[in-house]
Amino acid sequence: MKGKNIIGTRRPINWQAREWLRLFASGRVTEEDARLFVAWKAQNPEHILALQQAQNEWQMLGKAAAIVRAQDISFEEGQRLSEHGWHRRRLLGMGLAGGVAAAAALAFYPPLELWPSVDELTADYRTAKGQQRHVQPASGLDLLLNTQTTLKVKSQRDISAFELLSGEMAVICRQFQGETEIMAGQGTVRLGVSDIELRAARSGRVDLRCESGKIVLLHPNGMVELAANQQLTYDNQQISPVTPAEAGASAWRSGFIVFRKTLLGEAITEINRYRPGKVILLDKQSADRQLSGRYSIHDLDQVLAQISSIFNLRMRELPGHILLLG
Repeated sequence: MKGKNIIGTRRPINWQAREWLRLFASGRVTEEDARLFVAWKAQNPEHILALQQAQNEWQMLGKAAAIVRAQDISFEEGQRLSEHGWHRRRLLGMGLAGGVAAAAALAFYPPLELWPSVDELTADYRTAKGQQRHVQPASGLDLLLNTQTTLKVKSQRDISAFELLSGEMAVICRQFQGETEIMAGQGTVRLGVSDIELRAARSGRVDLRCESGKIVLLHPNGMVELAANQQLTYDNQQISPVTPAEAGASAWRSGFIVFRKTLLGEAITEINRYRPGKVILLDKQSADRQLSGRYSIHDLDQVLAQISSIFNLRMRELPGHILLLG
């Protein structure tokens, strides 16, 4: 159901509140939906109360969010969550504790990243979990957006400029005559005929890789040139040394993720970039075990089943595609 259908109904307010949350959780919300949602909240104080009424139910998802943030939960606590038996509709229809401020926080800081944030909704281009997108803003210039990527257009006259807010993208310039700039974090990348990849985290960390050609990174701490098959990492304060590009890092363009003796905890984090919902690794000791393999991003539940079997980890599913592993 779309936002205009929710506000146009005569159904009870509590039902409307649940439908708004279901819409955001679906990942199919549009900019118009977001604007209607803000207007709906401001229309009547009872609308905010409708979000608050499910406070007790919200505590369950709040607990799961705390697990992700702290990564510190016992096996018994995880088992209690998995055996609670909550209904999917009730979970998605939960309200927010803490009043109007908490209700507003829902849009800006989605718990477990189950739906897009306001920043993501206002981007010119964005992809949902598991989605990839090809954009050609000009002849000879191709942008490939990986999962959970948000991009803003900053172009001016003869300069094709973009800001990578979060996520991962490839920029391929083939005989493109204009100047191209990609802003990400505290850096700006200038490129001509080349093939590059950037991955920007919300923490401000950016991974930059040059597949072919030559590029220049402009950063508050200086300027660095990258040639073909070179990479570096930078954040708000510093730039790492230039190193050879990591093999298999571009596998996502073909729909795969590659692990080479990757710590299981890091592998789960990578899987969570593509899989709907959230996978939570409860067994801390298993987080340091190593995983190798090449896996399709379109069949990650099978990958998780293999991980469960290989490392002898119990799998338990919660509503909203939340999976406890361990």
